Amino acid sequence: MNQLPLGGEYRVYEFLEKDLWTGRKHIHKNLREVSIMAKREKRVVAPMIDIRHDDNDGGLTIKVDLAGASKESLELEMGKSGFCVKGEGDDFRYESCFMLAHEVRPEESKAKFDSGLLTIRAPFGDQWRGHKVRIEY
Repeated sequence: MNQLPLGGEYRVYEFLEKDLWTGRKHIHKNLREVSIMAKREKRVVAPMIDIRHDDNDGGLTIKVDLAGASKESLELEMGKSGFCVKGEGDDFRYESCFMLAHEVRPEESKAKFDSGLLTIRAPFGDQWRGHKVRIEY
């Protein structure tokens, strides 16, 4: 495939045609543009995240770096054990899912987007603490 100056691509199709009267073969080249820059697929980027227990140990504070994404394009889906986030910028899109170490209550979760940073506060589920095991040494 060859590149056009503006980023579009074209393919050369060769058609063989037999002339019924003379028996000669003719090669016709047809240049056809198959994509243009405006319809080019956006590259997919996985956002950087930071997950911590909140200050009162009642849930998780999740920060998702979505720099360059428009607030209108953001989508967040929370589940008990993970979340998925999507967002689009001019020439890229964020799209990724993450698993959480503790179950949370997704219906009580809250999210805020400010200056490219999505902050999610998700309270822990009913049994988020495990059984403490005594360590011998």
